[in-house]
Amino acid sequence: MIAAVLLAAALAADPAAAPAAEARGRLRLDRLEAPGLEPALVEAVEAGLCAALAEASGQEATCPGDLAATAQVIRQSVMLGGATTEEGLRQLEAAEAATGLVRGALARSGGGYRLRLTLAGPSGGAGHAEADLPAPLDALLARLPALARQLLK
Repeated sequence: MIAAVLLAAALAADPAAAPAAEARGRLRLDRLEAPGLEPALVEAVEAGLCAALAEASGQEATCPGDLAATAQVIRQSVMLGGATTEEGLRQLEAAEAATGLVRGALARSGGGYRLRLTLAGPSGGAGHAEADLPAPLDALLARLPALARQLLK
């Protein structure tokens, strides 16, 4: 959340700051499909996965929560007259820009969970990874770095 506010503030101050992040590459994680699962669990998995993707790739990674917070800050800036609607849309587009998009689904499986991930790159290439994960949250989060590395191979 703090990263989202800082990103939005930087974009508001200097919208040209976004291309620098794009030049290094950025992964974006979409919200995981997780019907019937506790939202707090899904958010924890998304945050852990986002951190694991950033570490495994050496790139910035934008989490679903970061985008939601950035959109809110931009919306407020537009409403309060700090930016025009057009500027706000450009800032949001810059925040959403990514060189790779990760989508996934989290579901209950036996006594734990099953996480399936797909990575789509700019050239249309895709990576896939899936794993059965244990039910305790700490154990589940500990398995995410290996899954992120598998996805990025």
